[in-house]
Amino acid sequence: MQRQKGCCPRIAFGLFLVLAAVSGCWSSAGPLVPVEGVVKLDGRPAGNLQVIFTQAEAPAGKQRVSASAISDASGRFVLKMPDGSTGIPVGAYKVAVVDFNLAVDEEPVPGKPHIPNRVPIQYADVLRTPLTIEVAEGKTSYEVDVRTGGGVNLLPGGDGD
Repeated sequence: MQRQKGCCPRIAFGLFLVLAAVSGCWSSAGPLVPVEGVVKLDGRPAGNLQVIFTQAEAPAGKQRVSASAISDASGRFVLKMPDGSTGIPVGAYKVAVVDFNLAVDEEPVPGKPHIPNRVPIQYADVLRTPLTIEVAEGKTSYEVDVRTGGGVNLLPGGDGD
């Protein structure tokens, strides 16, 4: 039996390419502000979701900066730059949310149910997501609440707001 390749590994690889393309030089990004939060699906904390913040506009003469995290079982995330630095520079960001469960390239198993995408697909593209957030100086927590019925709420919360 020949293995069927799904779209999920291609999506994960495509997201990696987009992230690499829009990411700039990490060392010249400027001072980093710690950003953490909780990602939720329909009001419930959700694990194994990738949260990606990408600068809405490229700084003059530089490329866009991106940082990401994968939420733990309680939905918590802490953004890190690709070099491992914690945080991101202050400014406006586009926010994408990707169901990281779909990035697993497994052999189909008879009797094992198909894993559905928990996040509406329009929020997976860091360049097209309608979600934006302004990151300010100081440690700030954010709540990202994905409404699977079609809407997503992005609520600032915690300290620094």
